[in-house]
Amino acid sequence: MAFVFYDTETTGTNWPYDQILQFAAVKTDADLQSLVEVQFQSRLLPHVVPNPEAMKVNGLTPSQLINPALPSHYEMVRSVETTMHVWGASMFMGFNNISFDEYFLRAALYKTLHRPYLTVMDGNSRSDILKLARAAHLLSPGALRIAYSNDNMPIFNLAELARANGFNHPNAHDARADIDATLCLARILMNEAPGVWNDFMRFAKKSTVLQHIQDQAVFGMAEFYKGRAYSWLVTRIGVSNADKNVHYAYDLQFDPDELAALSHEELVDRLADMPRPIKQLKINSCPVIFEVEDAPPGTAARLLDDAEIERRVRRLREDRVLTSRLIAAREASLLVYNPSPYLEQQIFDAFTGGNDLPVLEKFHAAPWSERQAILPDLQDGRLRVLGEELIYLESPGVLTNEQRTQHVERHRRRILGLDGMEPWLTIPAAIERAELMIALASTADRRYLEMHKAHLVAWRDRLTPVAV
Repeated sequence: MAFVFYDTETTGTNWPYDQILQFAAVKTDADLQSLVEVQFQSRLLPHVVPNPEAMKVNGLTPSQLINPALPSHYEMVRSVETTMHVWGASMFMGFNNISFDEYFLRAALYKTLHRPYLTVMDGNSRSDILKLARAAHLLSPGALRIAYSNDNMPIFNLAELARANGFNHPNAHDARADIDATLCLARILMNEAPGVWNDFMRFAKKSTVLQHIQDQAVFGMAEFYKGRAYSWLVTRIGVSNADKNVHYAYDLQFDPDELAALSHEELVDRLADMPRPIKQLKINSCPVIFEVEDAPPGTAARLLDDAEIERRVRRLREDRVLTSRLIAAREASLLVYNPSPYLEQQIFDAFTGGNDLPVLEKFHAAPWSERQAILPDLQDGRLRVLGEELIYLESPGVLTNEQRTQHVERHRRRILGLDGMEPWLTIPAAIERAELMIALASTADRRYLEMHKAHLVAWRDRLTPVAV
């Protein structure tokens, strides 16, 4: 099996609205030996305001962001997508990639009219070295050397973790350098925690996860919150009505008889409280699951004898009315999110229809002057709007003066925040954030932040009509 280790540097952390600035990837063989690598960069999109906090982290200057010699965002994403297809089926890995980089990658593919789910389609799978490192610390202590904070919490920051394990990481938050640090940790984990590594390789595929949790009457699972590990012995009781990738597992430390006696309203309140008897298990997100005999100290259900655990599992499996009530009450306790009016956040509303795929291929292959005529053939209205935006960004000269004027004004209002409480970062908000950071910064950081603030102020002033 081949691996693709990848990393991104971005304009911020708000994945629907920020953008990738750097993308680096290294393909390795099954022994994690490097075979080939790529690095891509993009200039700043005209409607994306870089977050001063992100700029302080990645060290990019305003002149680097707007360098006209760099590829456009569309050109960069085309290069990424083409390269990954040429490399063939692989397991995609990174450090916190499932919770961060993959969201940005999916958003970038979606907004440039590509299929967003690159890392899990066409034979690909995904895992995450951060999740694996945390699991190894819990299930195979000592496999990694871990630094601790002043309040005795394990530190799982990439730079600190790599440094603690002998990797000199002088260019932290450079996409290519971060891959080297991640690869260093992966090699240690493969050699020093082979059981955890092999489980992660198995459970990188959601079909394997699903088969395991259906076959095993009792299994272990773990999650991590704010640096702390929590582990449970559980049994699967059903699947979410809203998302087939979300399954519900019952924490066997709780006696199901006690919950069975509650009314629906009481169940809803109880399942919203901590500790929760019902756990959500996402079969497509590399869950940390393990055998019962590997349960670490602190797993509460370990204190029960085998006969009691068996009784609780049997109670749940034989009483489908109870498990249905538990699932209904758990789902009633969850927050309900309304559909977003913003196109960027509609990425997960629907998959790209099969009839639209050949139209998208035709769109990417055509000269820009012909692409506008192709858009009406798309059945997905989201893609038609995104396509119009791409044409403006990449080849505005093919549009009429009126169309160009409409796009310019829409972008101006967007980044100045003239239409209300937008979910993206605006120039005025970024200036305010930079000023707060400058007030607290060291001398070296202050000069860098003042440069970014000056760029933001000049940008704002160019877009603001002069009062007569």
